[in-house]
Amino acid sequence: MTFVLETGAGTPNANAYCLASFVTAYLTDRARQTENLWSTVGTPRQEQAIIAATDYIEKRWGPRFMGCPLRSMIIGRAASGTVTFSALPLTTQLVTIGAQVFRFVAVLAQENDVLIGADVAESIDNLVAASIGADGAGTIYHEDTRQNFEATLTHNTDDTSVLDVVADMGGESGNAIVLTTTVTGATVSGATLLGGIDTAPQPLSFPKADLFTSKGLQVFGIPLKLKQATAEYAVRSLLAILAPDPVIDSTGAAIQSKTDIVGPIEESRTYVDGALPRVFYPYPAADELLSEYVLSAGGSYR
Repeated sequence: MTFVLETGAGTPNANAYCLASFVTAYLTDRARQTENLWSTVGTPRQEQAIIAATDYIEKRWGPRFMGCPLRSMIIGRAASGTVTFSALPLTTQLVTIGAQVFRFVAVLAQENDVLIGADVAESIDNLVAASIGADGAGTIYHEDTRQNFEATLTHNTDDTSVLDVVADMGGESGNAIVLTTTVTGATVSGATLLGGIDTAPQPLSFPKADLFTSKGLQVFGIPLKLKQATAEYAVRSLLAILAPDPVIDSTGAAIQSKTDIVGPIEESRTYVDGALPRVFYPYPAADELLSEYVLSAGGSYR
């Protein structure tokens, strides 16, 4: 998973409330930087711990945080890319867009063949026509060529040597569309289309647009105490899962306690009575940091 910091602006795909450097500084200030090997596990593992801590905060406290998200929706966009030509394509050289492989040729012979034009601009125009099924089937592209169903190709209006490619589907799924070429001297913007973002609610509870705490303070962005709580949960997540699955036996009931006696063998179990299995465990040092942002179970300030 890619580490994406919530900057306080309502960041698309954000999954972390603070940086590893913040956690290190927070722990170092308290002479705890070696706790659970934090200072030696390396940045990638630290970032995994921060993501786990942020997930835990959202699952445990998210529904109870006061205030409204800064952005009710993150507006998505389609993935896109470019192919830039520096010279006329040579025969049998390829441009691949998603599952479709276009072949530049001097004589049309098979599906997805595109006629090499008199210059780069004309060659790009022929490729665009082939991709959308425009006029010219059988003359500038092979008549069996099907329209590209993954992306729309257009000739860049500012630079005649550039082919623009935009995913037909919006969102992150477009980032998987392949974009490659074997044309000599041509370059692609990336091995796939890039920049697709799903339209979705703000991924994390914070930032808030109108959060008033029990002290009457209005809070924007990512509060310091939220980042400190993330640090506390993160260092604990290095040692154990923050919200482990309850122990369930074959009956489907949650076990509260179990006693085994060896010789003669005897076994007894006590089950959780009249309630769902407990999901969240108390972490006082971290939990208390969030108390002023959270409504109590009864809907009042804590």
